[in-house]
Amino acid sequence: MKVIEQGSSSRITASSSSNSDSSRSYAILQIKLTREYRSHGKFSLIDLAGSVRGADI
Repeated sequence: MKVIEQGSSSRITASSSSNSDSSRSYAILQIKLTREYRSHGKFSLIDLAGSVRGADI
């Protein structure tokens, strides 16, 4: 839970030209699997939290 709280506290939001109160933010969670200091894999989960219209880019 501490990791989730740290991520939540560093969350950044910003307005866009079509929404001055935008709350859109993205989240990236990466889990690295290691054993005896050797990497065995990495799992990435990415949440884009909505879509962006082409006109907003």
